[in-house]
Amino acid sequence: MWLILILVGLCVYFIYDLIQFWIIKPWHVHRALSLQGVRGRHTPIVGDILRIRQAIRAEKPLSYSIDASKEFGDYYRMSLGPIPGFNISDPSLIVGVLKTNAHCYRKSIFMQSIIGTLIGTDNLLISENVVHAQCRRLLSPVFQHQNLNSMIPMMIEITSNVLNKWAQCINKNENRMTTIDVREEMSLLTLSMISGCVFGKNISKDKDIHEKMYRNVTVILNEIEKRLFDMTAILPLINRLPFPSKLRIDKSMQDLRTIVESIIDERKKGLTRSTAKGPDLLDQLLTRHDHDQTNQAAVEKIYEEALTFIIAGHETTSNLMAWTLYNLACHPEVYRHCQNEIDSVLNNEDAIDSSTISLLHYTEAVLKESLRLYPSIPLLPRTAIEDNTLVTHDGKHIRISKGTEVIVNLYMLHHSENYWLDPEKFDPSRFDQHQADNFLPFSIGFRSCIGQHFAMLEAKIMLSMILRRFHIELVPGQKHVPDIAITLRPKYAMWIRVSLRAIYGWYNFFGYVSTALGALSSGYFISKLTENYQFHAATAYQSILIAYAIFGAVKTVIYLCLSRQIETTLSSDSESIILATDSSSQGAAKKLSTHIFHWFNEKFGLRRPTSRRTVAKLCCLFIIDAIGGGFVMQSMIIYWFHERFQMNIEMLGLMMMGANLISGFSAIFVTPLVGRIGAINTMVITHIPSNIFLILIPFMRTKTSAVAMLLLRFSISQMDVPARQTFVAISVDNNERSAAGGITNLVRSVGLSISPMIVGYLLQDSQKTVLFALPFVIGGGLKLFYDILLYVSFDVSNRNQSTYVKDARINHGIKKNNQNI
Repeated sequence: MWLILILVGLCVYFIYDLIQFWIIKPWHVHRALSLQGVRGRHTPIVGDILRIRQAIRAEKPLSYSIDASKEFGDYYRMSLGPIPGFNISDPSLIVGVLKTNAHCYRKSIFMQSIIGTLIGTDNLLISENVVHAQCRRLLSPVFQHQNLNSMIPMMIEITSNVLNKWAQCINKNENRMTTIDVREEMSLLTLSMISGCVFGKNISKDKDIHEKMYRNVTVILNEIEKRLFDMTAILPLINRLPFPSKLRIDKSMQDLRTIVESIIDERKKGLTRSTAKGPDLLDQLLTRHDHDQTNQAAVEKIYEEALTFIIAGHETTSNLMAWTLYNLACHPEVYRHCQNEIDSVLNNEDAIDSSTISLLHYTEAVLKESLRLYPSIPLLPRTAIEDNTLVTHDGKHIRISKGTEVIVNLYMLHHSENYWLDPEKFDPSRFDQHQADNFLPFSIGFRSCIGQHFAMLEAKIMLSMILRRFHIELVPGQKHVPDIAITLRPKYAMWIRVSLRAIYGWYNFFGYVSTALGALSSGYFISKLTENYQFHAATAYQSILIAYAIFGAVKTVIYLCLSRQIETTLSSDSESIILATDSSSQGAAKKLSTHIFHWFNEKFGLRRPTSRRTVAKLCCLFIIDAIGGGFVMQSMIIYWFHERFQMNIEMLGLMMMGANLISGFSAIFVTPLVGRIGAINTMVITHIPSNIFLILIPFMRTKTSAVAMLLLRFSISQMDVPARQTFVAISVDNNERSAAGGITNLVRSVGLSISPMIVGYLLQDSQKTVLFALPFVIGGGLKLFYDILLYVSFDVSNRNQSTYVKDARINHGIKKNNQNI
């Protein structure tokens, strides 16, 4: 009898508690807000969850907030299931919740139930009060300004590695483009940034670990998204039942734990070290628990904080980068403005430091505008833990009851016409016009994002290096909609076409134009010195040679003054990996190969066997081309025209100026040709006819026809130079480019020095017979031989065969994705 009464009593209490939680308490909160003039709607039990889920199914996850704001204003009543809510986008109310009255609020029950069950509650993201203050105080030194600046070299190295892979894909493709999913690429890149800069281990060097971490983090974020609007997720028991989703996320969490624990173990054993001048996050965590590293609870704390930073730290920045590249591709004028600033500030993509980064004002505005339109964390839920009063921007006081769920709606704050001019327009210039007073992407108060400066620094570096090196454009036929989990991320793959920019073309253009001006000036000054100032001809020529030497000395001084930061170097752990990979022999052979490897690295800077083989093959080819070029150097051509057609120095200066100007403009037009047919094909196809023109020059009977043939030759002969420089640069790793360029240029210089001895003998033919024409014939013939060998040695048709298959898979994936949409 008593047992039955107890059971009945428990049932009555349970029903009463449910009625209080699901009906009575929400009604009281809504009534209290309604009496204060707060508009909104209240649907008992289910609240607004059904409307929100309907908006998500319609792929308009924020349409509910947009429609409600239009109907009710900057603050309104709502319900998250049975939990009464107060949605705010009024800046004064937001400051009250996050700063002024922050002690009256705590993280939402949803955050505790959904995220806390996955990564724990004693970390910076979820913890409260004293624990949160301790976590923030512990990690603050990691994100100090000086410490962040010391991480820049690692950020550059990691970004360069990724961009080199893009360049290699472009080089393998016949149309000199590649298609990438920036949503995935930016996620992988920011994961490497977090691991390299904050944990001292660049995981991108291990492809399996890199992809495994990305895959598992994606599974966890997708599970958070599913739980976010599932009311059963707040019930502790539900999250512990062995449903398929629970098993999936458990496996992902275990895989992540294994990776993070290996990173922690390597640091403890001294295998990795901080890449910053000061402590990194792992240093701080290990120092905090150094007194008890054997305690499992201490290890768990380190793992929990590290995992929190990996999940939260990379997702927000990767979303920022994906949306920024999307916005730039959709707005060509902003794209050009941003790219022009980067080109003017960063003369070399590797010459990046804190001073140059601080000069990228418009680039920073572009990133901020992307954050305004697509804030990484669009909604910040807070639960009132005591009664408090908030004040609106127009001075109205609103009493908030304990237990009220307050939704800080940063998305609507950033899109409100009350605080922004034309808020739906992508306009970075608004940040130069002091319109950004209500820009709060990283929150405010003592719970603001501790890594916000780190995020902006890495984003500026990544964006500047991408735009400095590549041209991007959206693949048409895609659908781009935001998907709200905890962060606001692209729902679908975001395919972008990437191609190399015309940097070498413009470099050579200015070089040839300068040469043309030099040719014109030398002819003019020699003429003036001999005619107006009665200089002897030999003295006039001597003065020009002295001026040439002075310019060379000035150039040498300028080179010596260049910063070492224009060069990239491998980190010590990178070199160790290469050494381990390259020394596969055993015993004495292994020691000898390692010794030779060290010597070759020190002398030539080509660390990878594939790079050495490629450069060696190119050197063998380039020396043939250089020997042929030595037969027809510009000084020899000028002498030949002077002797053959008695042209004076002024006419010769004009002729060479015209030839070099034509070469300069051809260097610009070579870029789209390389993009269409590839570097090797461009080098061969333009070089062959130019060499035929070269051979025909001595057989022309008139001065006009000979000059015309020379100009025809110069119109295409130098188009192979930008293509050759590009091919050398992308055939080796980024840190080996200077070495590869130096070695190939040295070989070409040696080749050029051989031929003049033979040319000197041939041009002594005073009768102007066959010998006088031989330099053109021999030089052109050797160059034709070089063209044939080059084409055979680098068979692009075979190399591109696999690329067609890859591109077909990409295009199929895009079509399939669009069909699903």
